[in-house]
Amino acid sequence: MKTTTFNLRKSFFLIASIAFGFYAQAQTYDLGLNLKKGEKYTQSTNSQIKINQNVNGQDINTEMTVEGTMDFMVTDIENGIFKMDASYDKMKTAVGMGGSMSATLNKMEYSSESPDSSDVFSSVLASMTGKTFQIYIDKTGEITEVQNLMNLWKESIESSDQTGQMQSQIRSQLMKSYGEKALKGNLEMATHIYPGHPVKKGEKWTTETQMSSTFKANIKTDFHLAEITKDYAIIKGNSTIKTLDNDKYVEQSGMKMNYDISGTMTSEIKVDRKSGWIIKSTIDQKMDGTVKIKSPQLPSEMEMPMSMTNHLTVTN
Repeated sequence: MKTTTFNLRKSFFLIASIAFGFYAQAQTYDLGLNLKKGEKYTQSTNSQIKINQNVNGQDINTEMTVEGTMDFMVTDIENGIFKMDASYDKMKTAVGMGGSMSATLNKMEYSSESPDSSDVFSSVLASMTGKTFQIYIDKTGEITEVQNLMNLWKESIESSDQTGQMQSQIRSQLMKSYGEKALKGNLEMATHIYPGHPVKKGEKWTTETQMSSTFKANIKTDFHLAEITKDYAIIKGNSTIKTLDNDKYVEQSGMKMNYDISGTMTSEIKVDRKSGWIIKSTIDQKMDGTVKIKSPQLPSEMEMPMSMTNHLTVTN
């Protein structure tokens, strides 16, 4: 009798265990942004970029660091779209030529925290901090619209004591890193991560976004829900990157440039369960390809092999 009771108990626990396992596998989670009106959210980014270019058999290495902190105040929520007043708290860019960021002679640095009358770029960055523009973002993290940013850059650049030609050059260079298209692409690499429908742990979904800085590229990412607790979720992604408009040339510094670049990207993103806002994100990009250059100063079109890596971290 005792043996029979013991076997019944074993069978019960076995069945219960199997049933719970099926339940855990079947349980779905509605991931996405769930921001509150009147709340402020912060995002700090640090991008470590390394570029190798081969010009006439000579390797040229460039290292860049792009840092920034932004504040986002949710002012309205309508039809699933979060309207936010965004502002830069600080911005910093450092460029080292020859692969030597530690070498003072090879390093240029611009920061909103150290403006100087002789440093136009830093002065313009400083004048942009604290000024609000508008960002519209949906539950999946896709940015549907950016408003007023270009006007603010225009005002900041025009307030500098520079000629019209110099203002145009400054505007062109800053737009690559901080313009509306660049901002949208940079933010969406970290925010456009949600499926738009409930998913199970381990389930995959796909998103697409565009990167727009020196060149335009499409990023297609396969995400999956790797881990979830009552406080946070971890989402991991694997991406393919491919430049767009490979047959077109863009004007840069008096030269016409054509980019044919492709690569991969891996992401690990920890998000808050309640708000969906990023706690920490780590993104690694690897790209390579060729750059074609046309210029009146060149006897013929020049083709230059290029490779690039980018280690991007985002924290709240």
